[in-house]
Amino acid sequence: MADSIALSYGLDRRVIEGATIERDLDADTVRQYRNAFRSRHEGHPWNDLSDAEFLSKIKGIAKDPQTNEVGITGAAILMFGKHESMHKAAPYFFVDFREKLSSNPRVRYTDRYYPDGTWEPNLFQFYNRVYRNMDQDIPHPFKLDANMQRIDETAADEALREAICNTLIHCNWAMMSGVVIERYPDRHVFINPGTMLIPMEDFFHGGKSICRNPYLQDMFIAIGRGEHLGSGADIIEKGWKENGWPNPELKETFGSHTDSVELTLRLGPVSGQNTNSDKKCDKKSVKKTKERIKDMMREDKYITLSQMADSLEISVSGVAKSITRMQGRGEVIRHGADNGGYWEVLR
Repeated sequence: MADSIALSYGLDRRVIEGATIERDLDADTVRQYRNAFRSRHEGHPWNDLSDAEFLSKIKGIAKDPQTNEVGITGAAILMFGKHESMHKAAPYFFVDFREKLSSNPRVRYTDRYYPDGTWEPNLFQFYNRVYRNMDQDIPHPFKLDANMQRIDETAADEALREAICNTLIHCNWAMMSGVVIERYPDRHVFINPGTMLIPMEDFFHGGKSICRNPYLQDMFIAIGRGEHLGSGADIIEKGWKENGWPNPELKETFGSHTDSVELTLRLGPVSGQNTNSDKKCDKKSVKKTKERIKDMMREDKYITLSQMADSLEISVSGVAKSITRMQGRGEVIRHGADNGGYWEVLR
């Protein structure tokens, strides 16, 4: 019954009483979104509109389907809202990204983004922060197009964007728990409150989709994020297969206070894929990577994980795992915090 009501009169389509552009929407977020739209749609007539006119075009300002009142929609608050305004649209609003790359059990998070008052935790800002962080695990082989320009985009990048967008646009924002996205060395996990609106087998077969927040979906699609026609699962599966990674894992959890959908994308090879010869090559590659990391630390003791990953053309998590092993063996040590600290090679 709750899902039926949500589909006929969804949170993102409701007009938020008393909300205004100036008081409730973050101007910097609106500007960044419009820049993303402009980059994707050069010369589009909407690029010359005022913010109010532009928001009307993307359903940030619309007529409430129940009251016929015209005003700021829940979708606009969720997508562009200021921190103090988010709860006008969703009383229990909470987004939480947790990076857990340390093997030390005393380190709960190596990085975390949540509404802590230091940034505007609307969905556009949250999406961008999460994508930039998690995309470090996606291999980017060196390729050039016909114009000799580097191609950084891969099917796995598209799959990752789709997974993040699916988590946000299919979330039941009226429930008492929020979105949780976690990054581990060997997997990405996406959890959103709510239940599947289609059978799970239809999700993986593709071609069928019912979106709980259609206005939010249209806003992401307008800047090239999210998909229509139920093709999102196909995109995720295709992107992961191209890297030889396992198929996506999806499960529903039903609780007394909240239901949730959890998607897990594993980063390692499919079980049983490596042969003995592959394993020997892997050991040689790991040893070579270790020595190159040590050399870079000797040359620049302030070097970051991202800089080492770029030089080695591997993921940041791959560098982190190698360093964790070396720290455990007493080969390298880290002095100070992540920001401002430095490396020392012991042997």
